[in-house]
Amino acid sequence: MQVAGEFDARYAEILRINKILAELFMELHRTDVALLNPYKNNRRLSSEELAERTNLSPTACQRRLKRLRSEGVIEADVSIVSPKAVDRRVTVVVLVSLERERADIIDRSSRQSGTHERS
Repeated sequence: MQVAGEFDARYAEILRINKILAELFMELHRTDVALLNPYKNNRRLSSEELAERTNLSPTACQRRLKRLRSEGVIEADVSIVSPKAVDRRVTVVVLVSLERERADIIDRSSRQSGTHERS
């Protein structure tokens, strides 16, 4: 059935476009914003503490956070681990481009950073 296949394809395209439009025009309710402000600064706040700050019930806070996660507003819950606490050093990779290659500048910079590589 050619007609049914074309209908399914068009319907799928309409659903895809609607999803894109919903994401583009999604406005957060002011209550969601009020909930996200303290939450984004301190993920460890309890539902009760969030409820006090937003004038919601703890259950409503949990429900809204769950919805915000499923909608992609909250992308991840992240822990920042101290490199010193886990005995890790921080490595930084830097690429420097010079308009004119001067050996004295490259050598001085390499000695200061503890690396030396020329291409």
